[in-house]
Amino acid sequence: MPGQPEWRHQLVEVRGEMKSLETIMGGRWYHGTNVDLRPGDFLLPGCAANFAQSSTDTVSITSDYDTALYWAGQVSDRPLVYEIEPCTSVDVWRVTLGNYGQCVVVLEGRVGSARIIRLTRA
Repeated sequence: MPGQPEWRHQLVEVRGEMKSLETIMGGRWYHGTNVDLRPGDFLLPGCAANFAQSSTDTVSITSDYDTALYWAGQVSDRPLVYEIEPCTSVDVWRVTLGNYGQCVVVLEGRVGSARIIRLTRA
C-alpha cells in the first residue's frame, strides 16, 4: 500500500514459517532509553547509545513493551519507553510467535532510524 513504511511488507522466518512483520503483536514498535525525547524526534544511530556493546550504526527496537522497559531499566532508575515508527526496513535479530502463532513478536531488531510517536505510560 502506498505511503506505508517499507517494513510492513517485510517477511521474516519464524520457526520455519515465513511471516509478515505487518502482523507484529499489538501493531506497535518500542525503544527503551533514559533520554527525554518528544513526538516527532528521530532516533539516529550513534546518538547516546544505551550500552557500550550497542551498535553505533543502527537503532535497537522491539515490538514487545516489556522488553523495551527491561533494557531501559538497565541504564536508569527512570526508564522511558517510547512508541516509535521505523523509518527503514527492520533487521530482525530475535523473533518468536505470539497469540498461538498468529502474530510475530520481535524481541530485538535494528533499524537505520526511527521516529518518536509518543512516550508510553506503564
